[in-house]
Amino acid sequence: MFVINLDSFDNLEPQLLSEKQKLQGLEQQLGLEANASESNMTTLLKINRDLRKELEVLEEGSQGAEDELGFLLPKIKSLQDQTSKMEEELKEAREKVESIEEKMGPEDQRIDALTQQKEEELIKLEEVSLVHSNAENDWRNLDQNLSSLSRVREAALETYQTARKSLLEEIVLPFEVFYGDTVEAEVESVSNKENGFFVKKGLEHGLRTGFVFILQQSGSWEEIPLFVQCTLAEKNYSFFKIISFSDTKVSEIMDTGEKLSLIRTADLINPNDSPISRSEKILSQHDL
Repeated sequence: MFVINLDSFDNLEPQLLSEKQKLQGLEQQLGLEANASESNMTTLLKINRDLRKELEVLEEGSQGAEDELGFLLPKIKSLQDQTSKMEEELKEAREKVESIEEKMGPEDQRIDALTQQKEEELIKLEEVSLVHSNAENDWRNLDQNLSSLSRVREAALETYQTARKSLLEEIVLPFEVFYGDTVEAEVESVSNKENGFFVKKGLEHGLRTGFVFILQQSGSWEEIPLFVQCTLAEKNYSFFKIISFSDTKVSEIMDTGEKLSLIRTADLINPNDSPISRSEKILSQHDL
């Protein structure tokens, strides 16, 4: 049978060789693929290690983030509560602002009216200032005229005093009441305001302004003498004021029509230069 199939065996050898070559090629390709698979496996293992490391890092970061998030959550809630509260306060504040703006509307109108009135008053003020300036100029002119007139008046006064002095030197004065002389008089009227009294005797009877007298009533003397001073002396009319150092009131010691004796004496302080007679006002009947 071997003999019979010999030709057939010889004919299969090339085919077997071809198949062996194919097998070798496959083995080579398988080796190459195995090497590639091993390389890929190594790469995959390296990538796997890297991914594990990254995963561990992420897990550690995630744990820290969870801890931080657990710490921040109460704060976030507190901030949310504060935000809600502030929103409510802001709402109330807006409502107040709106209410104030509504109230300010009439006030703004009033301010506008006042502003307009102010402008009108400023215009009037300018006009008044102009009038005042003109009046001030007129016043300066009048003041200059017054100064001129004052100089003229001083010159006229000096001329008058010179002429008066020369005339007075020629006048012979009537007699005067001397120290110790007595003047009998009757009270014409009493002045409570000036604490004194009037008599119908004057210059013609020897009375002069500034003379000091001791007062005697009804022919009797008081324990403490009462002093009076002539503060007004006219032709037939005089006024005497109580100058004793006491609280004596004229209305308490005399009445109208009472008879008096006036004895001239020296001034209470200095008979030659009495401050009482210097300081007393020269009275007229209209002052009493």
